[in-house]
Amino acid sequence: MLDTIRLTDELNTHIMKLEAKDLDSGRNGELLFNLLEDEMGIFDVISDTGDLVLAKITNVDKPEWIITVSVQDNGAYRILSSTRQIRVVNERKKKITKNLESPMFLKQKYIGHVNENIRGEFVMQLGNNDFSSFGKSDAPISFSIIGGNKDSAFEIDNAGRIKTTKELDAEIEDNYSLNIIALNEYSRSSSTICHIKVLNLNDNLPFFAVQRPKKISESILIGTQIAVVNANDADGDLIYYSINPASEYFEVEKFTGAIFLKQSLDYETIKEHELGIQAYDGEHVATTFLKIIVIDENDNKPTFIGGSFQQINIADNSPPNANIHTVIAKDNDDSFNGQITYALINSPSDYFSLNSTSGVIKLLKKPIVEGTHHIMMISASDKGVIPQTSILTLKVQSISGSEMRIPQFRESSIKFAILEDHPVYETFGKLELKENYRMPLEFVIKDIDAAKIFHINNEGYISLKRKVDRETKSSYLFNVYLSQYNDNRGETCSVSLNVIDVNDNFPVLLANSTKKIYLNENLSKDTILGKIYAVDLDFQRNGAIGYSILSGNDFNMVSINSENGVIKFEKWDDQIIYQKNLQDLVILVKDHGTPQKMNVIVVSVVIDIKTWSGMAPFFVMPTFVFYVSEDTLANTVIASTQAVSRFGIHGDDWTYSLTNNPSNFGVNIATGYLILKEPLDYEKKTSYDFQIIVQDAKERKAISRIVIEVISVDEFAPAFTKPSYTFKLSTSADVGFVIGSVKAVDNDSGSHGKVTYSIHGSNVKMIGIDPTSGVLMLRESMTNKIIKANKTLEHLIVEAASSATQSSRANIYLEIGHFDLPPSDSLLVEDFSYIIIISAVCFVILAVICTLGCMRLCKDSPNNTKRVQNLYETQKRMPDISNISAGFDSPKYIKSNVPLPPIPFNTASSNSSQDFSMYDKNGDSTVAFRLSRHENNRSHPDSGIDQDNLSINTTVTEYLSQIGVTPLNKYFDSSLKKPLPKHDSSDFNDFMYTKVDEILGSSSNYQIKGPPILSSYTTQIPRSSTYFRNEDLNASPQFRSIISILGRK
Repeated sequence: MLDTIRLTDELNTHIMKLEAKDLDSGRNGELLFNLLEDEMGIFDVISDTGDLVLAKITNVDKPEWIITVSVQDNGAYRILSSTRQIRVVNERKKKITKNLESPMFLKQKYIGHVNENIRGEFVMQLGNNDFSSFGKSDAPISFSIIGGNKDSAFEIDNAGRIKTTKELDAEIEDNYSLNIIALNEYSRSSSTICHIKVLNLNDNLPFFAVQRPKKISESILIGTQIAVVNANDADGDLIYYSINPASEYFEVEKFTGAIFLKQSLDYETIKEHELGIQAYDGEHVATTFLKIIVIDENDNKPTFIGGSFQQINIADNSPPNANIHTVIAKDNDDSFNGQITYALINSPSDYFSLNSTSGVIKLLKKPIVEGTHHIMMISASDKGVIPQTSILTLKVQSISGSEMRIPQFRESSIKFAILEDHPVYETFGKLELKENYRMPLEFVIKDIDAAKIFHINNEGYISLKRKVDRETKSSYLFNVYLSQYNDNRGETCSVSLNVIDVNDNFPVLLANSTKKIYLNENLSKDTILGKIYAVDLDFQRNGAIGYSILSGNDFNMVSINSENGVIKFEKWDDQIIYQKNLQDLVILVKDHGTPQKMNVIVVSVVIDIKTWSGMAPFFVMPTFVFYVSEDTLANTVIASTQAVSRFGIHGDDWTYSLTNNPSNFGVNIATGYLILKEPLDYEKKTSYDFQIIVQDAKERKAISRIVIEVISVDEFAPAFTKPSYTFKLSTSADVGFVIGSVKAVDNDSGSHGKVTYSIHGSNVKMIGIDPTSGVLMLRESMTNKIIKANKTLEHLIVEAASSATQSSRANIYLEIGHFDLPPSDSLLVEDFSYIIIISAVCFVILAVICTLGCMRLCKDSPNNTKRVQNLYETQKRMPDISNISAGFDSPKYIKSNVPLPPIPFNTASSNSSQDFSMYDKNGDSTVAFRLSRHENNRSHPDSGIDQDNLSINTTVTEYLSQIGVTPLNKYFDSSLKKPLPKHDSSDFNDFMYTKVDEILGSSSNYQIKGPPILSSYTTQIPRSSTYFRNEDLNASPQFRSIISILGRK
């Protein structure tokens, strides 16, 4: 279960204390605490004490989150750590109003580490997310190291990345405490401490001092400590000791280097031992040799060759002073301990004499009588401090001299060959005598060294007393004697022995063999990566070594020479990068003997992944398109354009930059975040196009295009040209009467620059406004209105809006009275420029109508004029006011002959801020509804001409008046002495061009559309081929001139 801490309104800086244990001692048991993860960025951990504190006082909206803390030791070679998660519950109710005026680091101390001997190594990054500055985490910050940077070992860039500037050495300095200051663009600063530990790489070999020879007695007891060898390692690594090759007499303690005796020594067997001592620090191996000299002890008695009881035969006619025998004793000890002295014990001194040094026995008197014998005791003593003595009983038998024969060897020399693994005491040859001389006889090997190895029994069979080793000695040569006969009369046989090699030795790997190889894709074929060195003490084929790769070369990237062990690079394969666990190279070393002896060596494979092309940065998209609102604040991160490697990760040493970029944008050089440096303005520029470049430490680059589309924001409210408007309305005005127009201007561009008008007030039922042009029109006839006074003043409000958030209002004052205005005066305009425009349009229309009428009269026959009686038997229509601002009832249609003025409607303006409710004050149906029921008939769906007023004598002027084009004199009051004051004529111009388009169209087949019907009501227009060119009920009728109509019969 997770520990829980609670944030309350009490701003306590100390939250809790972290505690941990480490069973190691010394620096390996020293603990440092750290905060690994805090998504809100408000906590810190004091590394030395483990206190969890509140580092940042700010408002936090999230109700709950998890933080992760860690504790690590201070190991010199590797850092061990463990983590723990703590649940944070936010119970704050009050808002914190504290304002941070300078960048404040979130941690009092940052902890990092770096390997030694690497220049330019990335240590850590104090990024913009590690502090706050006015709530803008990506505001520009510059960093500087102002203390603790011994020998300028580190540097920091403006992205907060700390790197080494030189190769560090943990043996010289292994801890740095950097004092780092952060300065923002407002020249406010904050500082922190960055504690960096230099990890001690194993870059030094163990070193042995010169080892002096050790002398020890051969009688020393098993288990006795012989010597202690120590190796020094500048890295302070733990050293493991071993003896290579292994010794059957000695062993070394693995961690202390103490050497102990594990088997009894024998000076006579091996006088000197040379031990190969290796020191291994986990990566490097050092070797030294210790010579152990065995001191001889008098631990062997002299041994008579031929045994302790011997018998010799002498002829009864042997002359005095003749050498009758030689006794031989051997002592395996050395020096004085091996020097032997002979003496007679209990022997008749008048018959025999014994040379104390050579052991020669002489006959002093006449021989004894045949058939008799003498027994003598002979001692053999060495010259040791404490002498060792052996006794020989010698029987001297007298025989007849005429019968005595001296045995002879059948061959004076003989050769033997044995395998070096020949078993001990197993016969491998025999010495034979001539003439079947009877056995047994005593055979003697006087060569002391050969006597230690070979044995001949009294039958002449030769065997081994101990194993032979061809690698130590390949041949032996010695003489064999018959002990019963003196040296002058007895014969010798020369024995030659060759030792045949047996494959009994394994290949031995030498310490200078390659232990690690480095691979990268830039290597050339046949590049030598290393070499395996091995020796085999066997002879010829048994000692010839071959090399092969057992495993770890799944992609055939390397090869090894089978004869010399050279490892070469073959090819690069990217698949090795994607292996979860990189396999070591296992190399088999074997000889060519039978059976084969083999050994293996493991070579570590290191991939230099930083040089791999797959680690080069690239952008996942060739073009990034971002949409940014023009009201985005400066110093805001607007997009992330991070590059990735083929692993899908972001490199620590990558830097970003922009090219061809305007001053509005910048980029975080470490993260690739795009930052808005200056505000945007849609009205000045709507899009930006530039490039972003990412580059790694090896100067590999990638480029992508960035397109910024500026999103328009409704910044400005529409502004009316006047704060208030005053209009006059006569009580004789009819439906559709144009009261006046209002104008508002919006400085925004695009859709936010379009103004929509609406009207508000208590009497808005009778007044409507075009939502697009702002023209105010009468929606109810004034003839039925009862005016209590001569003059009434109505107050309305017109609202101009460009969006739901931006609008403005203007006051409308409407004077209603019995104004004596001629019908034409109802359409007075405020700008004399209107008259010029209308006059020009009228002349153009008259010229076109006259021309078309003349052409038609010339082509038609007189009989066609009779058809005028049957024209336009269709529905009557009122002037179209359907798109006037709604929200109230429409007046009931009253048939009138008052000329209707032109209405600058936009039939597409169906999104007015108000809707029509098409019922009058009496509850009668609206125009649109009555049209759908065919309650009134009009001569033309769009002309607005009453068929009762149309006759053969109808003039063009009257016709134009009926359809809404007012003659020139209707726009000018002759009673005025000067033109009306000038105003903006854009609204009227739009209206006039709209009417011309409705009348003339863009081609000879121009069709005008019927009046738009609101809501679900539609006007049912009967089909007639006279008025329609197609079968579509919604199609507009063909417009024709009045002259062509009157000319038909």
